[in-house]
Amino acid sequence: MGPDEMHPRVLRELADEGAKLLSIVFDKSWQSGEVPIDWKRGNITPIFKKGKKEDPVNSGLVSLTSVPGKIMEQILLETMLKHMENKEVIGDSQHGFTKGKLCLTNLVAFCDGVTVLIGIDIIYLGLCKAFDTVPHNILVSKLERHGFDGWTTRWIRNWLGGRTHKFVVNGSMSKSRSVTWCSSGAGIGTSLSATWTVELSAPSASLLMTPSCVVWLTHWREGIPSRWTPTGLRGGPVRTFNKAKCKVLHMDWVNPKHKYRLGGEWIESSPEEKHLGVLVDEKLNMTWQCALAAQKANCNLCCTKRRVIGRLREVIFPLYSALVRPHLEYCIQLWGPQYKKDLLDLLE
Repeated sequence: MGPDEMHPRVLRELADEGAKLLSIVFDKSWQSGEVPIDWKRGNITPIFKKGKKEDPVNSGLVSLTSVPGKIMEQILLETMLKHMENKEVIGDSQHGFTKGKLCLTNLVAFCDGVTVLIGIDIIYLGLCKAFDTVPHNILVSKLERHGFDGWTTRWIRNWLGGRTHKFVVNGSMSKSRSVTWCSSGAGIGTSLSATWTVELSAPSASLLMTPSCVVWLTHWREGIPSRWTPTGLRGGPVRTFNKAKCKVLHMDWVNPKHKYRLGGEWIESSPEEKHLGVLVDEKLNMTWQCALAAQKANCNLCCTKRRVIGRLREVIFPLYSALVRPHLEYCIQLWGPQYKKDLLDLLE
């Protein structure tokens, strides 16, 4: 529920009466190219991730905005995705926020690229703050270059500007502040994020992209293309890389483990890295991933047992299906146990 305090259930229960009114609001917003001010407001709730809770950096931000505004975004999103598909705006290397592409398809393409090449180096280039620092004028101009009509670009330009947010923590609310970023996790933000990363793509199956990371699969003799710089592509829009998230994973036994530089900065080597939540090591051994999945599942299982008094199947089974099984089944097609000890000792 956003700042307008309009609950989704209310809209669902009053759909017959409210649909016509909302359609009038949507039509006027589209015709005028102006977004209602309530749709630009949001309540931000910090969600703790890891590390020290006292450090704000260790918390992710969830923005709750107006539900009618999200409905309008969803209507526009369907049209934008159809246009991007027809015009082939998004390349095959882009897997984030793309129709028909999943985490599993990205991981399968990743493993296929690793096993085809010998002596391969995997270069992880983490994008700084993902979609938070995108210049609005450049983003809108990219949409125009990709053939979006004037109605769409005008509405999006207005939607991007004049946004305000409040922080909500334990029932307390801060003062409203102007912000220049928007969420890339829902609505048209997903489409805009995918469009923004188009120029980071290359006509090569060696590049895989997610919303916050670029993964380059390269033979150790080739290195990083010269057009890459610490701020994105030379001659392209600025897209700063997060140095702490840039790593190199050296595959194969005979790999000489050369060092790489992004601009003037050396990229650190790592024996293992998480790729979309799946732990990958330099030997492509999934034992550590099996242990990690089992650890997360057991942690949630123990927590459920401590907090739930009853042991009825009607109570335990839904909780197990929602909190435990997802950790054991996430992309299991890729990291399924390779050894009997992983299956017997860890997962059973």
